[in-house]
Amino acid sequence: MLIKRQTMRPKSKPRLARSLIACLKFTAMLTLSVSALTAEIVNRYSFTSDASDSVGNAHGTLMGGASIANGSVVLNGSSAYVDLPNGIIATRSNITFEAWVTDEGSGTWARIFDFGFSTGGENNPNQGTNYVFITPQSGGGVLRAAITVGGSGNEQVVEWPGSRLPIGRPAHVVFTIDAGNRIGRLYVDGQLVGENPSMTHNPTMLGYTVNNWLGRSQWVWDPYF
Repeated sequence: MLIKRQTMRPKSKPRLARSLIACLKFTAMLTLSVSALTAEIVNRYSFTSDASDSVGNAHGTLMGGASIANGSVVLNGSSAYVDLPNGIIATRSNITFEAWVTDEGSGTWARIFDFGFSTGGENNPNQGTNYVFITPQSGGGVLRAAITVGGSGNEQVVEWPGSRLPIGRPAHVVFTIDAGNRIGRLYVDGQLVGENPSMTHNPTMLGYTVNNWLGRSQWVWDPYF
């Protein structure tokens, strides 16, 4: 998984590079070509042998039976996830999340990632409070990215209308938050699939998040990826 400091709209032909993650399998990765400014990669998880950050120092930990195979982290859908350090996005207002994800049929509200807080406290899902996430399939059956300050009722969302994340093949998923222009964008395989022109929340508003997970939700009843 890549985390970038800038959020720029990609050109029509994204430039792919190896590196990243996936649900069930977080696989090889990419960086997008951008106009004007160049995004600075601040964290990258290549999953060559563990959950080390190959760009920064925010090394992750494999949890609950998560394993590494062929440059991917493999999650079992029942207990496995990756735990990333506290506060990993606390200073990022403009941000891009990128991942190659192979979804083998995750359940409704499973998470590609979920960074934030729950009422259960650190390391304990219960009810989410402040968080940012991507789910392959929301309650409406579509790919959703969202950020909230103050629980699910305040979520600001970007969705892929009519479509969940493809099943059984690698897909490239990108979620950008452009705080200056208050725009959230969602891309799949280099194509813009959703946009929210009224996204006023950004990661700095979440606080120093303590539950920063790949494959696990802040909400205790949501399935693992």
